[in-house]
Amino acid sequence: MSQPSAYMGIDPGLSGAIAVYRPEDGHVTCYDMPTFEVKGKRQIDFYGLARIVDTFHLQIKKAVIEEVGAKPRYVKGKPVSMGAASSFKFGKAAGAVEGVVAANFIPVRLVGPGVWKRKVGLPAGSDKGASRQLACRLFPQFSHYWARVKDDGRAEAALLAIFGSKEP
Repeated sequence: MSQPSAYMGIDPGLSGAIAVYRPEDGHVTCYDMPTFEVKGKRQIDFYGLARIVDTFHLQIKKAVIEEVGAKPRYVKGKPVSMGAASSFKFGKAAGAVEGVVAANFIPVRLVGPGVWKRKVGLPAGSDKGASRQLACRLFPQFSHYWARVKDDGRAEAALLAIFGSKEP
């Protein structure tokens, strides 16, 4: 008997997550982005990520990765550009996530937040709390994955996987 096909959603970044969604039975599995610390700085554990992807690679029809860019930070309520070093580190991590998935011969779809959020039914400009609420409505039996505010990456990864399952 063949394994059911699945879709992987990845919210890249240190507080991101990986989700695998099987539309056939509605099952979702979530993992926090694996990280480790070096000299007091957290970074993505690409070997850990590769182990997670490798666990599912034969089932995955497509991986959807949120397309990211430099994020503004806020100082006294005003947006300030991300520094060059931070932008480079963030881009390096996002590129490595894409590479790990591609190395497993999984088709990759990069998609901006506005596109995937609209397709799964989130209003434009919605925050991460809205992602957690929608994930709870769509997957009430898996709501323990995104029960805490800091689990928003898991919810967004699951919604990215749903987005992938709705595309041709």
